[in-house]
Amino acid sequence: MASTPTLSGCTSNPASGTHAPPSSASLNTRVAFGQVGPLAPVADAWSWRATVALAVVPAVLAAAGMAPQLRVERPIPAAAAPVHHRPVGRTALAWSLTAFFGIQTLVFYATLAWLPTILVDAGLSRTAAGTDQAALILGLAVGGFLVPVLAAARTDQRPHILAVVAVCVLGLLGVLLAPTAGAPVWAGVLGIGMGGGQALAGVLFVRRGTDHDHVAALSTMAQTRGYLLAATGPALAAALHGATGTWTTPLLALVALLLAGSVRSLRAGHAATEPHRDPSNR
Repeated sequence: MASTPTLSGCTSNPASGTHAPPSSASLNTRVAFGQVGPLAPVADAWSWRATVALAVVPAVLAAAGMAPQLRVERPIPAAAAPVHHRPVGRTALAWSLTAFFGIQTLVFYATLAWLPTILVDAGLSRTAAGTDQAALILGLAVGGFLVPVLAAARTDQRPHILAVVAVCVLGLLGVLLAPTAGAPVWAGVLGIGMGGGQALAGVLFVRRGTDHDHVAALSTMAQTRGYLLAATGPALAAALHGATGTWTTPLLALVALLLAGSVRSLRAGHAATEPHRDPSNR
């Protein structure tokens, strides 16, 4: 089995908005994706120790850039009157967000774990498979930057949900049907779809939440249960491959999961068309 560099713990967060985001790692994660891929030639020329050392540089620069913010005193806003919400676990909206985030992250983990092995088994060299993995990671950065900008500018994100699912499906089918012809292209397309899906989830948390507490509750449920679901992805893909002896079944399973999940996820993209509706019924 080819050595597979893995990137995990990609937490989707809101790109912007009036509500406080659940966390602030999304932009840093996209930058990290963009930095890792080009470091592969360093490993070939020197060693993976040099690669890891160079990968630390962006983190140091990010820390230096954030340091001035620590000295800025920010006024504490007055507490708003509490708004009563139904427990989010009883709402279709929260489960729709969970389905979208969980399935997108499951596909992300499974693909990141097994794509090089899939390509090597299809006949590519380990070096070529590693290069294609770099194309996937660069695609993640592109999708992670582009999709939130487009989605945040709209009140209805259903087209964006369907678009990222369609791009992911296209990439997976490309890897399945033509793994050696145009593998970097399919890997890049798949990366754009997955990166966009990861970042879009953060926009959905903010757009569908009615206040800070509601955003936090939606994000907490979707990410907690979504990550639990996603953690099974690499193991399930390996189990399907072991049972069938081919990567066709795992790839088709991921496609089917994305298509089924897109239907369940559409509620998460719904624009709020009833501004006077009781927030507890969202």
